[in-house]
Formats: sequence, structure tokens, C-alpha cells
Amino acid sequence: SRADYETDPTINYTPISYRDVTAVRLSTSYEKEAGNSLTTITPYLRHNTMEMLPNWSLSYDPTIYETFNDSLGMLIKHRMGSNNGSKLIVGADIDYSPGGRDEVEIDAPKVNGIYTSYTELGTLYDYDVTFSSLSPYVHGEMALGSHARLSAGLRYDMMRYDYDTALAPQEIIDPNHKIPEDTVIRYRHASPKLGIVYNFSKKQEAFFSYRHGFRAPSEGKLFRQGSSFNTVDLEPVKLNSVEIGWRWRPADKTVTELSIYSMKKTDDILTFQNPVTNQREVVNAGETSHQGVELLLGLPVAGKVHFDAAWSYALHTYEDWVARSGGTNYDYSGNRMAYAPRVLGNTRLRYGDVDKFNAEVEWTHVGPYQTDDANTHKYEGHGLLGMSVNIPLSSYWKIKLRGHNLNERLYAERASYNSFRGEEFSPGMSRTVYLSLSWQWQEEK
Repeated sequence: SRADYETDPTINYTPISYRDVTAVRLSTSYEKEAGNSLTTITPYLRHNTMEMLPNWSLSYDPTIYETFNDSLGMLIKHRMGSNNGSKLIVGADIDYSPGGRDEVEIDAPKVNGIYTSYTELGTLYDYDVTFSSLSPYVHGEMALGSHARLSAGLRYDMMRYDYDTALAPQEIIDPNHKIPEDTVIRYRHASPKLGIVYNFSKKQEAFFSYRHGFRAPSEGKLFRQGSSFNTVDLEPVKLNSVEIGWRWRPADKTVTELSIYSMKKTDDILTFQNPVTNQREVVNAGETSHQGVELLLGLPVAGKVHFDAAWSYALHTYEDWVARSGGTNYDYSGNRMAYAPRVLGNTRLRYGDVDKFNAEVEWTHVGPYQTDDANTHKYEGHGLLGMSVNIPLSSYWKIKLRGHNLNERLYAERASYNSFRGEEFSPGMSRTVYLSLSWQWQEEK
């Protein structure tokens, strides 16, 4: 609540929540060079498990779930160059990942507003799902006269989910935890890209890029249906983005970059929360828009003192999103997207060398943003002061001192609002100082 956020931000409503993750990756790489060509083959193995009792869903959908998958894959790339600077790259990404999900319902009573214990109830989801993909691609670069360079590429994704549930598919028994029938889902999509860089001089250049992107729904969005009407028919997210910019390097360690971008997403995958029933449904939004300006600046101040800044101003809006739930249409078209601040910024003043003594003061800014899709509530944003000092004691030993939120600002890592629970905040850390001592067995060269 806002009251606890402002007066007692360290209180923990959900001490029973947890996340236990195991992640192992093994990979190797083979390279073969011949003249102007280079072939690279990188096979890999992955093992991932995660068990979680999420704190954010305890009030409306209390569960414990485990996801698991093992992956076998390979990245193949062949690069061919020429004496005139042109380059052609062909390759393919291959992945085979069998996995699954086990999920149980829990009863978690509150004691004085705090979840202190829980009891496991019945199984909600128990399914296996295998993800496989083959994605060939081609990328080329060539000079256009003496000042311009063209790059273009195309990627073709072929993806497949094989889903098999151990529980009987049902909808009426528990409308909040619907179980889809066994199915196979396939996605195929071509994604082109194009870029041009024009050099006015060795110190100044302009650039343009166009990209078409594609993102398939995740396993959880597709097969952990919940109360959604239909998730196995979710469409993949498609996006088209255009960026134009200018880069200037007038002197050593000095750079200025200004870029303007516009991105449109169609069939964006969003979670709609019914303001009457509090049920959550995963749906495709018609279209979302993302437009902004980004500025990067780096320049020496005096001696070993250097100034860096990165700021952006962006508008994120629902261009076309009408959610239908319980026989009612909820039209959010034209609204600003929740949790998307217009202004983000980072400014740093640093002294010293990277591999020697160095110190840095940093200011991070997060602007205001809407905390609900209806745009009825807003988080005011925040600014944080930080610092870090790195002290090498020898070629092997180092001390690092880091300070966070030195201005002791009350802020939220995330703020949200819904009609059932009101305003909710995940408070950030108060003023905190970290001290670490590190040792490396090999002397830096």
C-alpha cells in the first residue's frame, strides 16, 4: 500500500515467496579459417530448472510451479570477405529443448496482512512441451562509393512446440485454470533488415536502419492458459522499426550521438486484468507504438576526468487495443502504456583509468509513468545518486567500494495499480554501501 511504502518501506508482505534456480551451460567452438573466409561451429548443451512461489500472485492465484528444460543446439556461421571490404555471412541457429511445467495450488492465509505460511492443495498443471527451431540467415555488407556502406540481411525462423498434458483437458471444472488439449503449434516467419551508414568525414557519420522483428509466444503464455479464453491460438509479436541518427567524434574520447526511432508492434502479447472480476487474461493487442529520441554524450573534462551521459525521451502508446472480457469491451486505444516512463537518463562523472585506480559518481533518473492500462494512476518517478571506487592493491588483489541511493530517496522498483488492491509498490533499497575484496589467480597483462 502507499501508506506502508511511505512510512514502513522495509515491511515484507510475502516472506514465504521464493525462487530456486539451477542453470548449467556447456559449449565449445570450432573455427576454420581459409583465406578471406571463416567458418565457426558452436554446439551447446543447457540444463535449466526453476521452482518458484511468486509473491505477485498470492492474492488472486496462489501457486507453486516448477519449469524445466534441457537444450541441445548449434550455432553455425560462415563468413566470406573480399579485398574491397564487402562481406557475406550465412548461417543457421538450431535448437531442440524438451521441457515442461508442474504447478500446484496452495492455500496461503494472511496473518495481520502478511502471508506467513501455506499448504499445498491439488495439481493445476502437469505437462511436457518440446520446443524446436531452425533459423537460417544471411547478412551482407558492401561499399556504396567512397562514403557510404550498405548492409542487409534476412532471417527465416521455423519454430515448433509439441505439447502433451498429463491432466485431462478441462474448462468447466476450474475456469481459472483451463487446460488446453494436446497440440502441436508451428510458427514460420521471415525477418528482413536494412542499414546504411554515410561518412561525411572520419569524424562524422549519419546512419539509417530498418528492421522487421518477430517473437513467438513463450511456453507459459501458450499452455498455462489460466482464465484466458484461448491461448494456443496466440499470434506471434511482429514489429517494424526505423531509426535515423548522427554520430560525431571530434576528438579522442569524445563522442556525440543523436538518434530518432519509431517502432510499431502488431499482435503484442499483453496481460489484461478485468477491473470487475480481477481475472487476468493473456491476449494479443492490435497495435502498440513506440517513438523516441536518444542522446549519448561522452567527453573529457580535464586530465583523467571524463563525463558520460545517456538520455532518452519516448512515447509508448496503445494504438489499437480493445479487450473483451465477461461480455464487456474495454477500449485502451490511445492510452499510454503502463510501466513505460517517457524519460530515462544516466549521467556519470568518472576519474582514473579502467585498469588502475578509478572513481565514479552516477545519477540515474526514471521519469513518471502510468501504473494501470486505464491511465488513472501514476508513479512520480525518481532520481538516484550512486558512486563507486576501484582500488588495485596489486596485480592480483582489488578493493571495490560501491554506494547506492546516497541521496536516500524513497523510490519503487515497480509501481502498479488495480481496482481490487489499490496502489502497490516494490520499494527499492535505501542508502546502501557495499565493500568487496577480489583476488584473481592470473596477473593482468
